[in-house]
Amino acid sequence: MVRLLVASLLVLVSFNASAALPPQSAQELAASADRVIVGVVESIDVSQKRVERGHVDNVYALRIRVEKVEKGRPTKAISIIGWTMHTRPDGWVGPSGNDGIQQVTVGDHVRAYIKGNNILEPNGIERLALHPVQSKGR
Repeated sequence: MVRLLVASLLVLVSFNASAALPPQSAQELAASADRVIVGVVESIDVSQKRVERGHVDNVYALRIRVEKVEKGRPTKAISIIGWTMHTRPDGWVGPSGNDGIQQVTVGDHVRAYIKGNNILEPNGIERLALHPVQSKGR
């Protein structure tokens, strides 16, 4: 009975260890980031990438015209990458990518927390203002 209990606990711990990341505070994101920038989204390219069998991700390549550098080296523009999961096997648990990146559109003002060229997970991109055309319709 004790062995069964220990085995069950080990299974639960292993599932919990690979669970999706909880949202981070702005301070936590900034501490983990190489760069923090504020700017306008100039372009978005979306593609799908097979990561492994049964795992397909949506990959977002964003080009941002930088208006303000809050951390890191100055730059006028930057290309960054984010992702969301597209498909996973039944019963799968784990990270799901960048929350909210699907709602970002060309013309939006954003703040991005970046490590290398990757947007930090799970909430490393923040919409600050919508594109003016979108704002009129709401």
